[in-house]
Amino acid sequence: MKTVKSWRTSVCVVLCAMLFHSICNAEDAISSYSELLKQIGNTLSDNPTGRPLPLATDCWQFRPLKKEFEQKEAVPFLIQVIQQGPDWQDEYKGKIRLTPHVARGYAALCLAYTRDERAFPVLIELLEKGKPLIDINTLHNEIIEEQKRLDELYHPMVSRGGSAIPPLNSSEAGTLMKELQQDYDIRTFAAASLGILKDTRAVSALVKTLKDQNEMVRYHSVLALAEIPDMRTIEPILQAATMYKIDDIAVSRAMKKMTKYRLNIEFNSVNNIVTIPDYPELGIVQYEEGKSKYVFREIWSRWYQNGKSLLEKKYKEKYDEYIKTKKDPSQLEETRSRTRQDIVSLGVPALPMIIQKIEQGETDLVPVVAVLTNNEISKDANQTEVLQWWKENKERWIIFKEEQSTASTEAKAA
Repeated sequence: MKTVKSWRTSVCVVLCAMLFHSICNAEDAISSYSELLKQIGNTLSDNPTGRPLPLATDCWQFRPLKKEFEQKEAVPFLIQVIQQGPDWQDEYKGKIRLTPHVARGYAALCLAYTRDERAFPVLIELLEKGKPLIDINTLHNEIIEEQKRLDELYHPMVSRGGSAIPPLNSSEAGTLMKELQQDYDIRTFAAASLGILKDTRAVSALVKTLKDQNEMVRYHSVLALAEIPDMRTIEPILQAATMYKIDDIAVSRAMKKMTKYRLNIEFNSVNNIVTIPDYPELGIVQYEEGKSKYVFREIWSRWYQNGKSLLEKKYKEKYDEYIKTKKDPSQLEETRSRTRQDIVSLGVPALPMIIQKIEQGETDLVPVVAVLTNNEISKDANQTEVLQWWKENKERWIIFKEEQSTASTEAKAA
């Protein structure tokens, strides 16, 4: 039996080989994409997990081909594959294989990498509706035919339950459909693809799928939201993490990605507790033995609820140190750069305070804003440009609300 490692290696070999295939025009682009999807589908259809995974919003499978995926000539072809399946799917009719299904999912990823304006409505529809190519009745009938063929081949004198093979009951058909997960899988691909696309219009739909009944759809919706710069999604992510048991690793990855802040966490395996040295005020988190990874959502939730007042204190310390080295002519540029980097280490939560200093004339901090916003504002922007950008975009970048700081203060006083 193939191992997970072997089929991953196979996919990498296929994809890297495709890198050297020249795409010169629309016809060549379509041919290349078609062959690529077919080989991926063939490889992953025999995946021992029975699922077209792994997936991630950074899509390691496609990194070598990123430039080729920006070809827009094949967009209509990719959309057709997503909506109708590949034109070679008849080769697999009756064989109960996942190849056409896998091809649709990877076509969605390819479409996202083109960054074409036609991609968004297609991927949103895929996320919201799923639309598996094989419905339950079709699948039911194909399974019956396959059972009949096998019985005639291996047991010519025996039939299932008598003279005829009875149809699968709803429980059997439902179980097999659950294994194939066609609807869930295709929406998982759609969520990952929207993360690649990074279109802010996808936020609302992805927030809704945080409550999806399928864990992989929820998982990749979290990771997709982490790719789209909108800090307003932090609260629904943390709420859904608790209510709908979203994987803690996905939540932690998303929070680090969005906030650009890394909580320093220490585990005490003897007492099964976790502490946060940078924020001892957040207290300790107790966990059951063997389940330490499940503490991340609790830690990030505490940080989100109480972090504003604690951050303000840390920011003042780091900013004062930065000004001190800046004004000291004996300090080397390396030292000044380090103290500025210390401000960067506070992450996106510090943006409002940094913008306030820029407004007061501290324009040396503009590069810090550029780093924290993935260069959404240029490091060479002037004060007016930065303040105008902030006015237009601050709702997406503010993490801590004013009432959070007030609530935290009142809680301590009580």
